Amino acid sequence: MNSIDNITECANCGESDKDEEKKLKRCSACKIVKYCGISCQRAHRSNHVDKCNREKKLFKIHKPPEDCPICYTPMPISKVGRKYRSCCGTEICTGCIVGICKIDSKQQCPFCRAPNVNEVESTELIKGLVEKNDKKATFLLGNRYRHGIHGVEQNMGEATRLLKIAAKMGSAEAHETLGHIATNIKIKQHHFEEGSLGGNASSRFNLGVLELKIGNYNRACQHLMIAACAGVKDSLAVLKMLQRYGFATQEIYEVAEMAQQAYEEMVKNEERDYALSHPQPAILE
Repeated sequence: MNSIDNITECANCGESDKDEEKKLKRCSACKIVKYCGISCQRAHRSNHVDKCNREKKLFKIHKPPEDCPICYTPMPISKVGRKYRSCCGTEICTGCIVGICKIDSKQQCPFCRAPNVNEVESTELIKGLVEKNDKKATFLLGNRYRHGIHGVEQNMGEATRLLKIAAKMGSAEAHETLGHIATNIKIKQHHFEEGSLGGNASSRFNLGVLELKIGNYNRACQHLMIAACAGVKDSLAVLKMLQRYGFATQEIYEVAEMAQQAYEEMVKNEERDYALSHPQPAILE
């Protein structure tokens, strides 16, 4: 794939800006195409408007998911710190799961009070939710077939089928996984973009790394900054590397660092922090 940073031709007429007298200008909204001037931009509008609108949506900051239904504190954007309950199909913060384990020896689901189950039993429950078209359950079952865990044998064909179904239902996590599985770079980019549009922070980070490999350093920095705002710590490490080699400024890194600190403060929860440092057998997806 060619780097967007190095586009040298008008998207409408194909004129090159290699001629010093010809200075192409980028679309001010999406910054992914160049034009000779207003006339070419207007002529190309019908072909470009959908892609332009998609680009504007792609670079929006991730919104936090709904608050935890138990403690009513903000749930992490990253999947670390929240778990899906196979008994009732509800997503709960890990702090509440560990919290109830401390005070209830029966170790029930904090939401529906169903007894906690082992890995194999949870897979059977998930299969039941898949039949009810639960996108999260469909993603999880696909991921279990992908790795051959929790009572199912590894089957990449079945994994891919289920992940594609979940992606069509709108699962951003399924798009992220399909992006990892794909070998074609355009397909990878498509799935990471769809995952990012769906609010998946890991997709955003992977999209930033992919843009970096392609050579789109400006876009890479934007994606990595958004990922940092969503709590992906690896984003800061990559931005620091880009700064070291002159592809990102000190200001970009500092803004990303402050945004990540603000995110961590927003989702700070004592029980959740304890859960992350003291994994419990009861915390199953």
